[in-house]
Amino acid sequence: MAGTLGRDVGALRSHPVLTPRLEIRLPVEADRERFVQLFRDESFMVFSGGVLDSDGAHRRFDEMLERGAEIPFAKQPVIERRTGTIIGYTGVNTFEFERQQRLEYGYRLVPEARGQGFATEAGRALLTVAAATFSGEILAMIDPRNVPSQNVARKLGFVYWKQAVVDGFLDNLYRLQLPGPGGSWSSWPGATDRTQHDGRERQGHGVAPTGGAAHDDRRPGRTD
Repeated sequence: MAGTLGRDVGALRSHPVLTPRLEIRLPVEADRERFVQLFRDESFMVFSGGVLDSDGAHRRFDEMLERGAEIPFAKQPVIERRTGTIIGYTGVNTFEFERQQRLEYGYRLVPEARGQGFATEAGRALLTVAAATFSGEILAMIDPRNVPSQNVARKLGFVYWKQAVVDGFLDNLYRLQLPGPGGSWSSWPGATDRTQHDGRERQGHGVAPTGGAAHDDRRPGRTD
C-alpha cells in the first residue's frame, strides 16, 4: 500500500462520523439487503461496469465488510440522518496500479441524493478519519465525462495527475497526499468541514453546498 496506517486505528472503527446531515459508519451485516438492492440497480450503478447479479452483489458487500475490518475509512454507508436511509457509500478500497498496491477513493449515491452536496460532505467527513490515521497517497479514478465527480474530487483536495487506462477503461486520475497522524492539518486542502467524531468536533469553514454524480465501480471483476 502506498502509505502507512497509524497504530490507533482500532479505536476509530466502532464510532460513526456525523455531519449536519449525514452519518457515515462502517458496514454491518444488517446493511446487506440494502446494498445488494443498490448494486443491482442500474441508476445507482451509473458510470460502472454494469449492474451486478445477485451473487456478484453479495460478493461485493462481503468485500465491503472485509475491507472495513482492515481500514477505518474503507467504503461504508452514507446515511441521511433525517430519514435514517442509506443513500450510498463513500470510502476507499485497495487495488494494484503500476505494480504497487494503492488506495482508491470513490463514492456512489442514489439519484435522488445527487446534486445536494452529500458527496462532498460525506467525503470530507470520512477523509478526516483518513487524515488522522493514514500517511500516504490516495487515488481517485474518474471517467473523463463525469465532470461533477471531478469537481467533488477537487473540493476534497485531490489534484489531477494524469490519464491512464485501468482495467480497459480510460480514466482521469487524481491523487491526494495525507500527512497522517501528527502531520499538519492545514496541509490537507480538504480539511475545511465541521464534522463530529466520537463527540468531538473538528473546526473548519463549513460544508460545500454542491455535489456530483456517482463515480467509480467502472471496472468489471473488481470493486471500485
